[in-house]
Amino acid sequence: MYFWVFRFFPKSAFSRLMGWMASRQAPRPLLTLVIRVYVLAFGIDMRQFQKPTGGFSTFNEFFTRPLVPGARPIAKGKTELACPVDGHVSQAGPITAGQLIQAKGLKYSVEELLGGDESWKKYEGGQFVTIYLSPKDYHRIHTPIACDVTRFAYIPGELWTVSPAGVRGVPRLFSRNERVVSFLDTDIGEMALVKVGATVVGSVRVVYHSVTTNKSGAKAQRETLVKPHPLAKGEELGRFELGSTVILLFQPGQAELVPLQPDQPLQLGEVIAHTVEAKTTKKASEKAPAKAAKKAPVKAAKAALAKVTKKASEKVPAKAAKKAPAKSTKKVPTKTSTKVAKKAPAKG
Repeated sequence: MYFWVFRFFPKSAFSRLMGWMASRQAPRPLLTLVIRVYVLAFGIDMRQFQKPTGGFSTFNEFFTRPLVPGARPIAKGKTELACPVDGHVSQAGPITAGQLIQAKGLKYSVEELLGGDESWKKYEGGQFVTIYLSPKDYHRIHTPIACDVTRFAYIPGELWTVSPAGVRGVPRLFSRNERVVSFLDTDIGEMALVKVGATVVGSVRVVYHSVTTNKSGAKAQRETLVKPHPLAKGEELGRFELGSTVILLFQPGQAELVPLQPDQPLQLGEVIAHTVEAKTTKKASEKAPAKAAKKAPVKAAKAALAKVTKKASEKVPAKAAKKAPAKSTKKVPTKTSTKVAKKAPAKG
């Protein structure tokens, strides 16, 4: 029903209009009033965000407001993958038969999501997590792990809402909407971070290129960066100018997600996955003490036996040494030797 109600609504044109309005400077009293109403309506805690000395000059500036330093601690473990945004889990799980789950009863393909990029095959059998950013959330996107951005793809498309209603009601939503895919080269291999546009989203921007979305007559764009763009773990990768969704794709054997449930709230920086290598190492370290505990009694028994054997071997030479002189100094004459001694003078 939702699909048919909004099928012919001019979503892209409406979104461009909203983006234009949000980027224009409005009279300060009016803008301040709009921002206050928005903050109250969505229950935003502005103490977590930095505010310009003279106040926000546009609604976009307010919407993409930066966090106060330290407001979102980033998971420090080398083997921990950090959540790239504030938001709620839409779906998470395995990538099976080239398909990702959108909602109950709805799936879409990895190949279509990546705009036909041949690398989609790498992700078969891997993991994915989809995170929805609501209007109240922080709308900058950060890296889940230290990486180099090596290439990207911009795929034009429609601009359906990515709200829960849209996710449940629009087939292949995330592969219909326009999106920017960043390919991240990491120590555990390449992973993909997809930024999905939506109704009212003025634009999606990234820090490594001038590409922008929601342009009339836009064409698909794929580019390998001349020089990879290095980013530290938790560093800003891009931003939404009004809310949307991100999708993280992991290759098989790359990472294992922590337990994640639909509608579960997430914050930038918290752990959403561990590298598979880290989990294997952890299991091995947990098994080592158990093996050592099992071997300990055997080692103790062997050591005790060796000690007894050593003492016994030391006693045997001592006894032999005491008996040896008695045998060497005492001579027992034989009958033959006595008779020979008696007969010898007669022959002479």
